[in-house]
Amino acid sequence: MSLLCVIPGCRIRGRHLPACEDGKCDGCLPRQTENGYSCARCASLAAQNLESVAEVALAVSDAANRLSSGSGGGGPGKPGSQLPLDLGARSRLDRVTASLNGWARHVAEERGVHLPEAPTPVTPPPGPLCRTRYECTHDSCKAMRDQEQAPPMLAVVARWLVGHLDWLAHRPEVDEVFADFAACARVLSGVVRAPRESRYLGPCGSTVGWDDDGNEYERDEPCKGSVFVPLGGGTGTCRTCKARWPADDRQKWLDGEVRAAAFTARDIADAHGVNVKTIRTWANRGQLASYWRTETGIVAAWTDPPDGETRERLHYVGDVLDLAAADKARLAGDQAKRARRKENAA
Repeated sequence: MSLLCVIPGCRIRGRHLPACEDGKCDGCLPRQTENGYSCARCASLAAQNLESVAEVALAVSDAANRLSSGSGGGGPGKPGSQLPLDLGARSRLDRVTASLNGWARHVAEERGVHLPEAPTPVTPPPGPLCRTRYECTHDSCKAMRDQEQAPPMLAVVARWLVGHLDWLAHRPEVDEVFADFAACARVLSGVVRAPRESRYLGPCGSTVGWDDDGNEYERDEPCKGSVFVPLGGGTGTCRTCKARWPADDRQKWLDGEVRAAAFTARDIADAHGVNVKTIRTWANRGQLASYWRTETGIVAAWTDPPDGETRERLHYVGDVLDLAAADKARLAGDQAKRARRKENAA
């Protein structure tokens, strides 16, 4: 007997609830699955997200260590005056690594299999390089200049998890697992592809494409590209299929997706402009619930860690934004009252 897919957001195009009257709706009802808790399409998307993580892992590592082109470690006339790390990229890379490692340990423990081994470092060939680089024809010099790099451990873990997706699809926690995979792919994609002058507006998902002559056609599957909007711009564009999206609509959708995710106070402050000290004060006063991510990647209610163990305190973005909105409304009310008192006194 088939079941409904448990993955949030899973829908069947054209299949609607009786109360749905929105002609633009792509479908309100989840797909059916013949086996397990996840439909084949959601499992395929999970595989694509893990492959995306594996593909950009090295580039993100380079960005975090400022090894990519155009990201030198020193300012003009002051070599080495900046930190040799991009702390924002490093934080995101560490978060993704912790998430996938947690799920890998969960799979290994539950299935009784071994975790993937670290890749063997590639040893560069010995010998001096020719000074005439552009005239050199030696294979050995080319091998030393264009050294092959072993894949990062993050890429190894991501591709190892792809081989266990069928097992995960039969687990009740599959919705959280696949959601984490999608979040990891989005985070790393933003680190690598988003220029400083643009803002990330989430994955594209367009079902319409355009050929070289500008003719519109129906895509076989939704676009997997990422949408960015120039700072101050009103329209976002997909870097892959060039689909254009209203920035305000995409931001509202993205905010809704992010509300159900848990991050550190610093990450939330950086992304949403809420003062990090204010967030921590709410948590210390008990106004804001705190959580932590277990070794298996599960977000659990906060408990004080044992001596010697460190944990990152997490908060749900939606909880923080709700408190920030309430604070803003309260301050606006206080300002209005003061203005009225001032007018009455005059």
